[in-house]
Amino acid sequence: MKRAQIKIINLGLTLLAEQGQTLGKVLSQADIPVRFECGQKGVCGKCQVKIISGSLSPPDRHEKYFLEFLGLDPSVTRLACLARITQDLEIEIPEESLLQPVKILDKGITTTFPLRPSFRQCFITLDKEKVTSSPAINEAIAREINFPNLVFSLETLNQLGEAVRETPQKLQVTIFQNKEICSIESDSTPSPLLGVAIDLGTTTVVGELINLENGETLAVASGLNQQLRFGSDVVARLYEATSSEARKKSLQRAAGRTINSLLNKLTKRPGISRENIMEVVVAGNTVMNHLLLGLPAHTLARLPFAPVFQALPELNSSELGLNISPWGKVYVAPNIQSFIGGDISAGLLACRLFEKSGRHLYLDLGTNGEIIINDHGELWATSTAAGPAFEGVGLSSGMMATTGAIYQIKIKDVGSSLEVKTIGRGKPRGICGTGFVDLLSIALRQKWIRDNGRITNRQNKIEVRPQVGLGQEDIRKLQMALAAIKTGVKLLMSKLKLDYSELDTIYLAGAFGTELNIHHAMDIGLLPQIDPAKVVFIGNASLAGARCLLLNYPLRKKLTAWVKKIKFLSLAQEKEFQDTFLKSLNLEPFPQKGKKGKYI
Repeated sequence: MKRAQIKIINLGLTLLAEQGQTLGKVLSQADIPVRFECGQKGVCGKCQVKIISGSLSPPDRHEKYFLEFLGLDPSVTRLACLARITQDLEIEIPEESLLQPVKILDKGITTTFPLRPSFRQCFITLDKEKVTSSPAINEAIAREINFPNLVFSLETLNQLGEAVRETPQKLQVTIFQNKEICSIESDSTPSPLLGVAIDLGTTTVVGELINLENGETLAVASGLNQQLRFGSDVVARLYEATSSEARKKSLQRAAGRTINSLLNKLTKRPGISRENIMEVVVAGNTVMNHLLLGLPAHTLARLPFAPVFQALPELNSSELGLNISPWGKVYVAPNIQSFIGGDISAGLLACRLFEKSGRHLYLDLGTNGEIIINDHGELWATSTAAGPAFEGVGLSSGMMATTGAIYQIKIKDVGSSLEVKTIGRGKPRGICGTGFVDLLSIALRQKWIRDNGRITNRQNKIEVRPQVGLGQEDIRKLQMALAAIKTGVKLLMSKLKLDYSELDTIYLAGAFGTELNIHHAMDIGLLPQIDPAKVVFIGNASLAGARCLLLNYPLRKKLTAWVKKIKFLSLAQEKEFQDTFLKSLNLEPFPQKGKKGKYI
């Protein structure tokens, strides 16, 4: 097979590739962060490249239609995922086609539990008398620490034999959950035991480095999930993972690289070593958990739509290739059911929903909208396929929360121009989730669109800034996402025969809520229309929950028991699903107030 040279002018890179490969595959294999938001299926149009010299294969019918739709000249601009390499080539990858640093939420609700980490250190002195009065040296250590049933591996027994060549000897012993000796060192300088709590999201990942001996946060870091080159949402990742064993392993390696990259950032400070990280607690959605562990994902992609596990014991970090202590452990927060994963169970733990009296609604408004209700201690859960529209995916001006994304839109008076705020105060390049909520609410009040989503002007577009706005197809996609969330809330409330006025709290989790205008969200039906004072933003509850699980290991057993008691409502099996969904497509508040002032 002939090879070709690909020069990427603006990045200063040169790649070698086999002719006949798609340009997207070559860029992906080189780990160049191109926006392959559809998983290189040719349906998002975000992977545009500019041809400087040379040429690619002629655009096929699909790419030609897409380029015409976007108003692009195929002799200048091509879609990397569809164009094939035929000769040496010089290209530029526009900034808009590259993944940008995302505004990541690294703070969540503050909650505290007693400090009981999995790992702890003991410092003992072993002398000749203690050794000779015990049947074996390991028994002498167990007696000195006062844990008679400690387990010693062959490796720790080897360490022990080397450490006590001479007595008396000062020993530093590291114990896991008061039952297993992990390491024995002599005459070593005491160093703190460290742990890391991680929120493993589909798009972003956040980690918190914590001193396990006192609970102090030493560093916080974040980054993009390196699986993004396989697609921006869980559906695209599932497709890749189930296409072949090799692709599944590639996704697992990408998850491992993501976490190791995060660990590098967290341990940059002088005096902190990854060798001292004894445990990592991961809170991720069901798909991310499966991909990280390299488990089969086909049961999630099709019937029975069930995870292969709900809860697991701690795993050895070496099994996952994480660069921490050789004796390190990894704990994954338990999945609840189907597409409700460990990120939600951790979030419920952080806001202590399991322990609350009264009636509370928990919402995580992501690609897979998770909805949980606590009705006086009885917990019900459901999930709804909201899709990635409110993350900007698949919309003409949609983008993630990166520099230049419009996150807030206001209008002072009828007929006045729209005022916008962008992330990083940069030039508006597109709109992210909260900006779309504002724009839909304003458009309804200004009668630029009808309740059914129909645009009322002749241009069939609402322009916010030149080439940035909403088209009719964009609104339809947003309506579908809204209807999915509304349907899930309505059916779960109906199942429990609850009146919206009876809700004590709505907990809103995730980065989507931090800049969300509650009134605008209620205008379009994203949130139920209740007293806004009852809506509580809890930020990155997944990370907060992972922190709790890291610092108090007995909570893991409790959380697993709580999770097993949650009842699940399958929306697809509800008779009212289709009718409720169709009625929820209108852009309007829900529920409406009845004559007696009650919400119905």
